[in-house]
Amino acid sequence: MIDFNFSYKCYSCMACEFMCPVNAISFSNNLLPIVDETLCINCGKCEKNCIALEKTENSEEIPKDWEGYTFKSYSDEIRKNSSSGGLFYSVAKSFIENGGYVSGCVYDDNWMPKHIVTNSLDLIKKMMGSKYVKSDLNMVYKQIQSLIQSGNSVLFTGTPCQVNSIKKVFNNHQLLTCISVVCHGSIERDVWKAYLDKEQEKGSIVNITMRDKSRGWSNYGLTFTFDNGKKDSSFRNEDGYFLKCYTDGVLERDRCLNCKIKGKSILSDIIMGDGWGIEKMFPDISDELGISAVICLNSKGKELLDSVKSDNFVQKINAKEIVSSNSRIMTPAELDTRMKKFREDFRNNPNDIQINCEKIVKKNRSLVHKMKHIAEKIIKIR
Repeated sequence: MIDFNFSYKCYSCMACEFMCPVNAISFSNNLLPIVDETLCINCGKCEKNCIALEKTENSEEIPKDWEGYTFKSYSDEIRKNSSSGGLFYSVAKSFIENGGYVSGCVYDDNWMPKHIVTNSLDLIKKMMGSKYVKSDLNMVYKQIQSLIQSGNSVLFTGTPCQVNSIKKVFNNHQLLTCISVVCHGSIERDVWKAYLDKEQEKGSIVNITMRDKSRGWSNYGLTFTFDNGKKDSSFRNEDGYFLKCYTDGVLERDRCLNCKIKGKSILSDIIMGDGWGIEKMFPDISDELGISAVICLNSKGKELLDSVKSDNFVQKINAKEIVSSNSRIMTPAELDTRMKKFREDFRNNPNDIQINCEKIVKKNRSLVHKMKHIAEKIIKIR
């Protein structure tokens, strides 16, 4: 029976729930295990399939067989709706056209992230774009199992921990291909729910994007669209206090801040992320709609990328260039000292989440401004 500090160690992959033969394991709203000891038969299947109990290789050395690429869809519309350069949509479309199925993250009816499995291009479009909140894998294990048993190929996309879990449960089946995103960590679901509740006071939400590029790829925004046509947008480098708190590590889950599935421990076939810094290497093809950084970890990943090469811009680069601009591939986000204050305020009054995020960011900006002012005075004195 799994028995450890779930808040700090559980990746919320939900494999234990799927593997339990007596349904003794369920999950809380924050996707942490709840074990019914009266039902448990101590079969050990939950422990055997728990990625949190596996030994990981902690090394920041880049494997020699990792191949780096930059990727850009020739369709501006695809890139506009993607987090970066449109890799996911291109490979998912190709996968489906070749008879396969794709599993990825969408919003449910309550605007909470969940994984689904589909061969519909319309649903693929809903998977596009980052969600930044831990998604519910709930039923996808059963769906993937059924598809593989029927001889269907499946492309699974998710965070490295989710990919590792899927690969472990299905014993790295030959019909399974996996893409992991460069993961900064995820926001607790109760934190996201509180933020949603405040937005829903403004109207009925019909769409959410966490990578609004209307002010540029590098200054992406969180935008809510309501049924009356109005939008509420906040941009990371301006008034995007919630996004800024997330990228600074204030909203991170404890497990994410201590994530062990980094570098060599990532078992996906492809790692995809933002092509930060690539604009310096390829200024002619870079713009504010974004470009993807891609690392193929093995031959299966390379074959997947090759399948979309003719319809997109694909250029080989050194994997070290990608890692240098995407440090979260090798190491987890650092603990932000402001997290303790945020969590305390959130526990006391979750309804003030937007106000508290704004206070945290503005206070930090004020402190940075003061430090710069002091530094400038010292330089002048010298």
